[in-house]
Amino acid sequence: MIHGFQPSLFLLGFILAGIWMGRFFIILGFVGIALLIAGTLMPEPWWRPWMAVSQSGILIVAGIWLHRVGVPR
Repeated sequence: MIHGFQPSLFLLGFILAGIWMGRFFIILGFVGIALLIAGTLMPEPWWRPWMAVSQSGILIVAGIWLHRVGVPR
């Protein structure tokens, strides 16, 4: 679980940013943490690809959402 500390801290930032930027980022942060917890149950050969796909997927979805909606000012 020590390997999941930094991504969970980053996703906590997503949740906190959701307070200002909208409910979507709160949901995205909780989904990312749920995927992180599900990944800790996987054996080591599959854990790293799971983390790469799930966490980068969260970042890509957030970027697409910001592009679509626009950054609030």
